[in-house]
Amino acid sequence: MNDERLALLESNQTGWRALAKDPETRAFGATIRWSERSDDANTATFRGYASVFNHPYDVAGLFTETVQRGAFARTLRNEPKIHFLVNHDGIPLASTQGGTLLLREDERGLAVLATLDLRSPLAQTVASAVERQDLSEMSFGFQVKADEWNDDYTQRSIAEVRLFEVSVVPRGANPATSASLEVPEAPAPEPRWRLTKADHLKLITHQG
Repeated sequence: MNDERLALLESNQTGWRALAKDPETRAFGATIRWSERSDDANTATFRGYASVFNHPYDVAGLFTETVQRGAFARTLRNEPKIHFLVNHDGIPLASTQGGTLLLREDERGLAVLATLDLRSPLAQTVASAVERQDLSEMSFGFQVKADEWNDDYTQRSIAEVRLFEVSVVPRGANPATSASLEVPEAPAPEPRWRLTKADHLKLITHQG
């Protein structure tokens, strides 16, 4: 049975990548609302979860997968540049290097806080799509560094990943993560589109 399962996984691109620990992507979906507002009309604050912990989900009908809490801890400490993208491609909406993307693990999963510059046509398009809930789900691109499979290769548990990017997507695979947007109601005299120390402190202490 193990040999048959392994042959099935190896014959499928998704299964082969999982076994080889090649770069992979996973998408999730749900909607959660926040009520925070920005004072800057040129920015919109994006919040969501790119992954959730201890929530089994199906991968291409091949196996069930679970991400363990702590799976992102090392990469969040050591990876200098992680991008926020649309569908895993194109010009970044934000980045950790630029100070416009903040990622952290909490009790639920991988929390995302991004400040979008609405002077960018791409950011305006994304903001509009998120407001309409055309984009309400998230995904992440990663490479597994440590995982475990059960005896018949039907269940996979991910203990550690290297994270490359998080993305907003139109359709996810697991009803467990979220994407939402808050757009300011009035312009501010001085544009501000980078995360401040207050933003960082607010996310670190945020319990929602």
